Amino acid sequence: MTGLIIDGMSVRVSSPVLIGRATELARLKDALRLAHDGRSSSMVVAGEAGVGKTRLLAAFTELAEAEGAVVLAGGCIDLGEGAMPYAPVAEALRGLVRRADPERLDAVFGPGRSELARLVPDLGPVAEETTSALSMGSAQGRLFELLLGVLVRLATTSPVVLIVEDLHWSDRSTRDLLDFLVRNLRDTAVMLLFTYRSDELHRRHPLLPFIAELERSGRVERLHLQPFDPRESADQLRAIAGHDLDATLLDSIHARSGGNAFFAEELLVAAGDDGRTELPPTLRDVLLARIAHLAEPTQELLRIASAAGQRVDPELLAVAASMDEAALYEALRECVGRQVLVADPTAGIERYAFRHALLQEAIYDDLLPGERTRLHSAFARTLEARSGGDASHAAELAYHWYAAHDLPRALESAVAAGSAAEARYAYPEAVDQYERAIDLWDQVPDAEARVGRDRIDLLAVLAGVAPFHEPARAVSHIQRAIRLAEEAEDPVRVALLNERLGRYAWIAGQAELSQGAYRTAMDLIPPHPPSEARARATAGFAHILMLGGRFEDSRVLAEEALTLARSIGARDIEGHALDTRGSDRGIAGDTEGALEDLDAALAIAHDLGIGDDIGRALANRAWVLEAAGRLEEAIAAAEVGIATSERLGLMRFFGAHMLCNAADYLYRLGRWDESERAIRRAEDVGPLGVNDILTQELVGRLALVRGHIEQAAVRLRPLAARA
Repeated sequence: MTGLIIDGMSVRVSSPVLIGRATELARLKDALRLAHDGRSSSMVVAGEAGVGKTRLLAAFTELAEAEGAVVLAGGCIDLGEGAMPYAPVAEALRGLVRRADPERLDAVFGPGRSELARLVPDLGPVAEETTSALSMGSAQGRLFELLLGVLVRLATTSPVVLIVEDLHWSDRSTRDLLDFLVRNLRDTAVMLLFTYRSDELHRRHPLLPFIAELERSGRVERLHLQPFDPRESADQLRAIAGHDLDATLLDSIHARSGGNAFFAEELLVAAGDDGRTELPPTLRDVLLARIAHLAEPTQELLRIASAAGQRVDPELLAVAASMDEAALYEALRECVGRQVLVADPTAGIERYAFRHALLQEAIYDDLLPGERTRLHSAFARTLEARSGGDASHAAELAYHWYAAHDLPRALESAVAAGSAAEARYAYPEAVDQYERAIDLWDQVPDAEARVGRDRIDLLAVLAGVAPFHEPARAVSHIQRAIRLAEEAEDPVRVALLNERLGRYAWIAGQAELSQGAYRTAMDLIPPHPPSEARARATAGFAHILMLGGRFEDSRVLAEEALTLARSIGARDIEGHALDTRGSDRGIAGDTEGALEDLDAALAIAHDLGIGDDIGRALANRAWVLEAAGRLEEAIAAAEVGIATSERLGLMRFFGAHMLCNAADYLYRLGRWDESERAIRRAEDVGPLGVNDILTQELVGRLALVRGHIEQAAVRLRPLAARA
């Protein structure tokens, strides 16, 4: 090919060879070499929009696959504030599912297949029984560990590269998952590779602390792509044109593009390879000029596609655009021939993407407000008809209805998207969707009929998904629900909501508010006749008092809760109360009685499959043995708890906590090497569940006994100042 445009359909826009990235590609190859050696690595590729991140990754992907690596790729999706939870990971797994043989899939996904079907419906039905007994935090932790297991099993036969692009659009749940993978992938043939736009990160962008934490961990290498220098830019443009170019044109394009590869490509197309066409005044105009010469039906298709986002499938486009198949593919053929759209190789289905997000953004920004509203409405209606209630499209549907300013449907879809995010254990995204629904409530006259619940119930649901991520928000929302219930003069509802307030306030560190809420709940719920509400409130209050060190008061309430629970056959509450009473008895010196209660609580938790209660009983069993001075038995109990937590996917919550305690017991027995290994393993699991003060103190003490005075001081001095 000797020119940019031949017969109106063949356009070379990108360079056929990778220009100016030899050093960066070599660093990626070094990381891949670690995977071939059975060691994990993590890299973050940063750079401004259009600088060449995707081009670099495409070259690396080709190289990695040629060397036998399995490459899983997905990208974050820009849906404004209504992010699609786990979108890049779900996309990556979907690609794996669609190209792997069934036997291989069974081996890779293992027993967690039905649970992971929450992210990838292609895996089959979701096993509901696996989720009902897990609380919010531990359920998400189990999902993370199941995904970790998939990568580990996949890497037993060949290196794995997991690519996640456009982290600047990522949701919090995705970032939490990636942080977990970075921390826990060690001696495994897995390479993690992330990209983000550095020019998108304003001072309060949520990605900034995530990137900073990754870099502090020392487990991530950052690769920042710089714009091309004049020589590299000239090489790029000559490669695109297929022949030498006028030096004046090369200098002009480099100056205007600032060395940005994408802008340079677009400027060359706008100028023509002879440079005779006058260039538009702004880069935005350059991007829009790319489509100005296309046929009008093709331009209309691109305008419609821009409202869908960076990626769209032709079936959705055809319905939203009201185009027949022949006209659609004629327009698509021109788009692909002109390299405005490209086939999306990661999708596993027929799907197209804008060659660059900046092009999609320029076309979308050029739409009139009325056009945007109409197009978002068309996409929402199309998605609604097509999905048939499929929860995987819930966030996308909510985004389109909200952008279409159809507030009744925006309310309905926000609640549906919140429910879908909750089912995926993407609690921060569920909070965002439910909060949007609450904000819309007063603007929709028949809100209750549309949603199928009143505002109090919706606030309670909203509060219920917030505690482990935004506990203060959980408290605020449940308090608002209580005020509405009080206005409605519904004392039973007020009591039940106060029981929840007691739990959420404790998680938020508001002990006084927590105890007051539990007292209010118990004052409003009479002890006779026995009720589940009274039993649950009593057991919850007993638990909070035990955690607060009021063991005698806690034991009295735990015994009341036991009596109530047994009288109504509420075995889950019975197990919870037994666990609390066992801890109270252990502190009082009745070790054997305590172990009897805890073993009974553990048996109930196993019978009912309540993961949280299993973890709690095992942790408290080790604690009671330690309180009795039986450290060797406490270590053995902690080891059982750690192994069980690992099996149940509860390491981030109970396993990490028990590792910290085991490290303390081992230190006190003089088994310092084992203590240090337990601490390191707890830190690898992640920050949730780790007793940070105990960990810092143990690291300091271990440094001190080994004569590392300065290291010990660094760890212990802040603790002394806090005391």
